[in-house]
Formats: sequence, C-alpha cells, structure tokens
Amino acid sequence: MGTPVGATPRALITTLPRALALVAACALAPCAAAAQSIPPLRWQAPAIAGAAIGVALLIDVPVARALHDGAPSRAGTARTLSRFGEVEVSLPIVAGLAVAGTLARRPHLTRTAAITTTAIAGSAAAVTILKLGLGRARPEQDPALGGGPVRPFSGQTAMPSGHTAAAFALATTLGDATGRTLPRIGLYALATGTAAGRVIGQRHWLSDVVAGAAIGVLAGKLAGGRVSVFGVRAPRLLLEPGRVGLRVR
Repeated sequence: MGTPVGATPRALITTLPRALALVAACALAPCAAAAQSIPPLRWQAPAIAGAAIGVALLIDVPVARALHDGAPSRAGTARTLSRFGEVEVSLPIVAGLAVAGTLARRPHLTRTAAITTTAIAGSAAAVTILKLGLGRARPEQDPALGGGPVRPFSGQTAMPSGHTAAAFALATTLGDATGRTLPRIGLYALATGTAAGRVIGQRHWLSDVVAGAAIGVLAGKLAGGRVSVFGVRAPRLLLEPGRVGLRVR
C-alpha cells in the first residue's frame, strides 16, 4: 500500500497533467501548411538513442536494487506519476481538441488531435511488436533483480515501456504544435515523470523506459510530418467536418 497522501495534494497532482495539457491546447498557434519536403531521419538521432539505451542497460540492476527497498511505500507516487501515459488522460485531450476544433472551426486543433492519435497508435503498435519479440521480464517478476531475463515470445512484457512511449508521443505532438518552449518543457517533464513512475513502481527497468521514450518521440515526429524514415511518411488520420479517414503516402 502506498503512503497516504492528503486529499488536496493528491487532487492537485492527479489533475496536473490534464491542466497542463489543456493550457498547451489553448496556446496552440495555427499550424503552418505541411511542408512539401520532409527531412529524413538522420543517423545521429538513432545513434544517441541507442547509446542511451545501452548505458541504461548497464545500470538497470543497480537502479532497480536501489529502489527495491521501500518500493511498496512509493506505490501511490508511482501510480500518480504514471498517469500521463494512460489512456484516461490522452483520450480526453484528443477528444477535446477534436471537438473544440470542429465547433470553433479551428482546423489546426482537429489536425493536432489527428496527429496525436496517429502518434500514440503508432507508438503502441511498435511497443506491442517489440514486447512480443523481446519477452523481457519485469523487475517485479525477477525476484533476484538480475536484469530481467529476455526470452523471445515468452509473453513477458517489460521492454519497451508502453506508458512511457504514449506519454512521450503525447508530449511531442502537443509540444511541437504549440511551438513554444515552456509548454514543451512542461509536457516533457510530465512524460519524464511517467517514465520515473514506471521505474519507481518496479514495473519497468530503466532501459525499458529509455527505449519507450525514444519510440514515443519518433512516433510524434513521424506523425507530425517533421521527419521521414527511408522516405516513408507516417499515415495521416483525417478528422475534418464531414470527413474521417486515413491518408497514406
């Protein structure tokens, strides 16, 4: 059981992700017309992500063991931090943007809703495939905390972290849509909090959340048309008055 938290602080912490996302949504500037040429993903980005995952793998065990003592008392904190990566937060944000854009005739809001939906769905698909292929045990399933044995197609689902991927996909799309530094910092802070919550709660190893963050950021950039991979662009979900569909390029 988690350490009891007062009703007022808990309410503030729980509603913070929604409040900040709402502020970001209200601050959205009209999106510019889609660029004709989307820059390709450069090798530096995957190299940095790979190096970060590699470093995290090296310290997975000491981090998990350091957090093991007192983990039950931090369960409530871990759950609260993880909320930004849950569908209960992302769905109202996306729906609110779509409805507000339709009623107020502000197409940049509906476009942002479509991009965010595409990013989260894309990150979820990538995470599901990788979880199936890797089959890594979670810290809570590894009593010795030896690093999470990897057994492909074993049904274990530690790596990568789906909550973290969703949180970073949401933060990336909303942050890019605002085009402003402070909302980006706040959104990425919430996404980082989700990653921390998954590690603190012993649901994931450190490398799991680093991999999830990389997937979420890439999914957000792809969905927003800010990068392409081998010339391939992400499919675009269309949410417009009188038209709902999927555009593939």
